[in-house]
Amino acid sequence: MKKKFRYRNGGSMKIGYQGIEGSYSHQASLKFIKNLKYEDVQLVPLITSQNVVDSLRKNKITYGIMAIQNNTTGTVEETREAIMNQDIKLYYRFNIVYIKRKM
Repeated sequence: MKKKFRYRNGGSMKIGYQGIEGSYSHQASLKFIKNLKYEDVQLVPLITSQNVVDSLRKNKITYGIMAIQNNTTGTVEETREAIMNQDIKLYYRFNIVYIKRKM
């Protein structure tokens, strides 16, 4: 059963994500919505982790999606710096795994 999330003013939930449409964070946002069975959600590309944190602090978004680790560099420094000393809570964590067949 889908969870219909509505604000009192009738607006939909906003989820901000680091990156642009098609990025891993965008794909993670879609997975987050699916896993929690939300509907009527507006996805907002915020490009940087700092923009995501700032939007959370200003209540412009309900959730923020950011990469904290990747296979190339390990810890994502941009995100670590953005969340350092912030009063935010890690709500949900998951991995995105992509497998490519050998050619």
